[in-house]
Amino acid sequence: STAVVTTGPFTGTVTGNLTFRGITKPVTLNVTYNGGMDVAVMYGGRAAVGFSAHGTFKRSDFAAMMNYYRANYPRGAGADTQVPATMAAPNQRVKVPVLVLHGMKDTALNAAGHAGVWNYIDADTTLVMIPGAGHFLQHDAEALTNRTVRDWLNARR
Repeated sequence: STAVVTTGPFTGTVTGNLTFRGITKPVTLNVTYNGGMDVAVMYGGRAAVGFSAHGTFKRSDFAAMMNYYRANYPRGAGADTQVPATMAAPNQRVKVPVLVLHGMKDTALNAAGHAGVWNYIDADTTLVMIPGAGHFLQHDAEALTNRTVRDWLNARR
């Protein structure tokens, strides 16, 4: 931590740095002292204290989604598609059924990036390409997206 401030008899704030996926950002947690015990049977007779802490941060602050895509999304198209090494690792294989929905007018993700995805999945794979929809299928094709997800889930009950 970089700072601890008492705000009341049993409350305070703890400020420090949080590192997530290689990006460090400052974060402040609201902390509450929940009590203590002189002798805690659970901890080998040592004294114990309890705190709870709450705070928020925006995942976008850490570029989490972009880092995920950079690390895992295939690059190129057709025969020139380069698959990230992590996708081919045996311990990275997907072992459950997968539903992939893609808007054909998506300008953020290349449709060719889905080519061969089934080679890394050990269960059934359903790929649905939705014409007229962009990156935000739940808005661009709400009824079709909802029906497709519902029917896909119902088929696996």
